[in-house]
Amino acid sequence: MENDYGCGNPVSCDVPAALQADPELWSGCCSGALQEERFLEGFTRAGLTGLTILKREERPRETMRNVEFRRVTVAARKPSS
Repeated sequence: MENDYGCGNPVSCDVPAALQADPELWSGCCSGALQEERFLEGFTRAGLTGLTILKREERPRETMRNVEFRRVTVAARKPSS
């Protein structure tokens, strides 16, 4: 399974509460973003295996109040049931 994660982009640090509450940032998929480590752990918690980072943007897509938003493309497998 491959997931190009364009919405809820991983970030460099926690998204401050003021940014989380901004409706415009919700529509731009920034308010609910996770730190990259938590984003990647979510795949493991969901039971996916073989997680591989295919691409990580070096430059932030956006920076707001010192929070850097980046896109990360990952691949993982869903084990057979």
